[in-house]
Amino acid sequence: MRAIATCEFLLSPALCDSKFVDDFFLSLTQLHSDLIHSSTPPLIEDDAYTKLLNSDRFPTDKVFSENIKDNGISVFSAPDITRIVNKILVDAKSLADMDDYWIQEWDNLLITLSVQEITDQRKEELRNFFSTLAIYSLSKNQPVCALHYCTASQSSTVVEGALIDAYPLEINYPVLISEEISIFHEYKLFLSVIGHEFFLAHAHSEYDLKLSLYAGLLKLKAQAGLPFESIELDSFSLGPDFVNSLKRNQSYVGGTYTNVVFDTVTSLLAGTPKNTVSPFRISSNSTTQRLSSDKSMRAFRMHITSSGVALRLLFWKRTDDSILLANIGPKNECMISE
Repeated sequence: MRAIATCEFLLSPALCDSKFVDDFFLSLTQLHSDLIHSSTPPLIEDDAYTKLLNSDRFPTDKVFSENIKDNGISVFSAPDITRIVNKILVDAKSLADMDDYWIQEWDNLLITLSVQEITDQRKEELRNFFSTLAIYSLSKNQPVCALHYCTASQSSTVVEGALIDAYPLEINYPVLISEEISIFHEYKLFLSVIGHEFFLAHAHSEYDLKLSLYAGLLKLKAQAGLPFESIELDSFSLGPDFVNSLKRNQSYVGGTYTNVVFDTVTSLLAGTPKNTVSPFRISSNSTTQRLSSDKSMRAFRMHITSSGVALRLLFWKRTDDSILLANIGPKNECMISE
């Protein structure tokens, strides 16, 4: 599901309840990281910089300082937030940048959207934004969602109407449209709904694989009704041999064991392992747990599959209990990498 952020989403640290300023800042930080590294990065609203500038909401320090002042305990400063928003504006692409742009003509267009406390100009821009998302979904035959902050925390909107024309989209007009578009007010919430399957299906790098695991971890937390706001992408690590071990054992993208491996790993990271976690000993006859060469990590193992090659996950736990995923391998491969 392609995610596209509005101007309000970029300004969320200024618009949110002041006690959540830091959470929304970290949300934007994760979004920017994915912009730079992910194979399926989020997009931003067309002409976002110009729209913010014209509406006197260009993200300078003054936009965020009042909320931080009300907060009184924020770890991050207004300049910190300004920098990350500016980075997003510089590095992100929009639909128009990707040549996905349509001159639209609608009949009886209806969009159910909470648009309190914004100008008529901004209301029209948001109507055009959501109608464009509906056309994008139609033209690409794939779902799309909005990253959009509003005080009502609306979870979706419906775009309905007769599409008379959407140049240069070549289809038979008119087309009756009734498209529900999900809305996420925070980036981690989006990740927690999408889960690892979407990102894994488009994975082309180690970052993509880690993002897949991260989204899967957040989804499991959300499904269990557990908080995940404090969980960051760096809350776990991939060891230098982890990706190669996936490739060696038919568990990389599209492999025989890919799904069961990622289900097993995400359950471990979420703190709800599917199988028993056991110390990894220095030998089969020993009761002594392996330690890393610098003695800073303890070794553990967990079964992934019980038949066939009987795959196991090998991982390290640091003193703070954070996890480094070392490698996977068949049961008789008594090796853990650092």
